[in-house]
Amino acid sequence: MVKKLTVILFAIVFTTFGACWAIAEEQVPAMTLNGEPLHFVNNVHPIIQNGSILVPLRQFTEILGGQINWNSSTNTVDIEIPHAIASNPQNRVFLYPFEYSKAAYQGFILESNGQRKYFDWENTANPSFIPQLECLDINYDDKNEIVVILCKGTGTGVAQYEIHILDMETFEEIPVENPLDYINQEVRTSITKTSTELLIDIKIGDNESHLCRRELPVSANENIYFGNIIRYETEGPNIYCTVAGQYSPAGFVGDFRVYYEYDPATNEMKASKVVFEEYDI
Repeated sequence: MVKKLTVILFAIVFTTFGACWAIAEEQVPAMTLNGEPLHFVNNVHPIIQNGSILVPLRQFTEILGGQINWNSSTNTVDIEIPHAIASNPQNRVFLYPFEYSKAAYQGFILESNGQRKYFDWENTANPSFIPQLECLDINYDDKNEIVVILCKGTGTGVAQYEIHILDMETFEEIPVENPLDYINQEVRTSITKTSTELLIDIKIGDNESHLCRRELPVSANENIYFGNIIRYETEGPNIYCTVAGQYSPAGFVGDFRVYYEYDPATNEMKASKVVFEEYDI
């Protein structure tokens, strides 16, 4: 979905549609977008002329992820700028894609209370997995933080998500502990093969133990494997990550749900516990 803006064509933008730049250059200024350098091509650059900065309209529009078209019959320029792909209007927070292809969104511009910043994030272009944007009081200071959940890739037996938590005013990011590191610390698994089935032993911490049974597959790991499915979610002000455990390339034993708590001493989201949920068979 895009917003269309029709602009009457002025002389200063006419040259972006074919003719050479007719105004004498006084100075070529460097330009940044939210601190990131902007790069113009084909020797068409912004210039300073008579105290005004003139910017190549076509290139600048495309840098913002938009499209531009010249209508000679009406002598107008039609500019199409993408709408926010995710938003939280109540908190005035919006997420705009920076570049787009059929496969993925490359880069995003995050807006909060009128301030914008570019982030080098990625998200699949599959409309079923658009970015999630929420405003939650993660650190219980009576101020909301911005929570962005991205899906970088999906497929058969694969779902790769990542999470970013940012201060609403400064865009400073709060680190989130890697759930795989916590699982490797807290969870121990082993797999025993009998003549007819797999016996999957799962121990969490010092007190929790599970024994799961599965039909004997063609091939099986010696231990549960983690990493193909990592999915972040929110539940009220709480954040957790669901990590699926595999015993074979196509066999999943269940989900290991890692819950997080804010650590004020380190200003980080630290994993606090893991809960196992076996899949029904």
